[in-house]
Amino acid sequence: MFSNTEWKSQSEKETLEIGQQLARFFEKGRVICLEGDLGVGKTYLTKGIGKALGISEREVKSPTFTIMREYDLGDRKLFHIDLYRFLGKEDSLWGHLEEILIDPNHLIVIEWGENIKDRLPAERLELKLELLPDDDRLIKIING
Repeated sequence: MFSNTEWKSQSEKETLEIGQQLARFFEKGRVICLEGDLGVGKTYLTKGIGKALGISEREVKSPTFTIMREYDLGDRKLFHIDLYRFLGKEDSLWGHLEEILIDPNHLIVIEWGENIKDRLPAERLELKLELLPDDDRLIKIING
């Protein structure tokens, strides 16, 4: 669908716009995984996805300290999950996370999804965000 696609973002606004384009993936799938260092723009990309789904970009906030944020879309829900601090199967959140992943009415954006890669659905979109030397961002699809 998007294989071998990449974007260069020169601003938070451009990252939001790329996120809006990526929301189209939810027509075919339910999980988008974002990889990249802290501060590279994963949450801004998610704000763009949320905006395309009808959520105000001000409402979409980083789930770094809460692990997960849930947004009601009427007939379905968007989950924005940050697994940076996730401990794996021994984490008390694991059971709830499994329930979210199996529900076909859930749209899911996961930051640090590589921490549970073996538990994710095979049909997913994986993106890598990189900080470039000029402070621009490179956003590329690595699986999808």
